[in-house]
Amino acid sequence: MATGTADGTARIYNAQTGARSAELVHEGAVRSVVFSRGRAMLATASADKSTRVFDTQTGVELLRLLHDWGLWRSELLTE
Repeated sequence: MATGTADGTARIYNAQTGARSAELVHEGAVRSVVFSRGRAMLATASADKSTRVFDTQTGVELLRLLHDWGLWRSELLTE
């Protein structure tokens, strides 16, 4: 399970235990989170004008795309 928050973090939790496994930091509110198929990656959209893709196991940022406006939603398409 993942959440996006107004404090600029996305958090990944174990849905069975509720334990937090990662905290992913943005500079603005995180408005959208979406897992890839297989849950290996998490994409976020933020008011800081970025879309980011994170490795869900390590929390490492894999990709950052910058935009002219704050974002409301992201989609992560994988085959």
